[in-house]
Amino acid sequence: MTHDSPKVSRKTGAGPMKAGLLWLLLGAERRTIATRLSSDELLELAEGGRAYKAASSRDKAKALHTVRRVLANEREHSWPAALSAGLFVLAAALFVAHAALRPEQPFLYLLSLFGPLLIGCISPLMLYLLPAYRRVGLFSPSGFLYAPPAFVALLWLLFLINTSSDIPIARLPFFELSILSLGALLAPLLEEIFFRELLPGSVGRSPHFAGHLGSAVLFAVLHLPVDGWQFVYYLMAAATLSLLRILSGNLLWPIAVHSAANIASLWIMR
Repeated sequence: MTHDSPKVSRKTGAGPMKAGLLWLLLGAERRTIATRLSSDELLELAEGGRAYKAASSRDKAKALHTVRRVLANEREHSWPAALSAGLFVLAAALFVAHAALRPEQPFLYLLSLFGPLLIGCISPLMLYLLPAYRRVGLFSPSGFLYAPPAFVALLWLLFLINTSSDIPIARLPFFELSILSLGALLAPLLEEIFFRELLPGSVGRSPHFAGHLGSAVLFAVLHLPVDGWQFVYYLMAAATLSLLRILSGNLLWPIAVHSAANIASLWIMR
């Protein structure tokens, strides 16, 4: 057993073995979590667990030490809350400055201008809704090749959406365009965590096609389309981001593509 264990460790790798150990430590919770994992993911965890059981005492001790450190650091960090608070202060300052410069703007116009920024202020708090064990995989840089075509498709759809927007983007003063851009940069963090992870993940098994379909419809409805065509464009935008989420296997690229396309569409249209 001792002679064979290094082979198992080299083949499986330290990372999968530690993941397998965590899987073993979950106990009865495995049944609930298994419903959210694909067959390949379950197989990898099972192999990691077998590798841990077959490892030498020294390798087991090292893996257990690492896992204990991970669990000890499971306490929630304070930086998302601090960042959110700082963004709210910034948004309030921008609102006061805007009110001083352009006090005649109607409420609906202000809502369209500052709405994305308010969503962006809340966005960092969404990280608390993701379990710590999920954050590492969800924000890994794998699957980059799917990002460029998704960016092009989303940029085209945003052009179609923005042409019928309540805000005349092409005529916006630089200050107002900067406010809108800041919201467009930050809001995708909240939208992607909710619409591409939490909501779809609550329906069925991975890759949660039914959940993504329902999430895309809700995404389109909540963006308050002005007509049927704009609803279709929002639906297609959500489908593009859902497909990127499924193919890349993470949230990093959907968030990055969403933010980049938002900013690019605003400044190109100007």
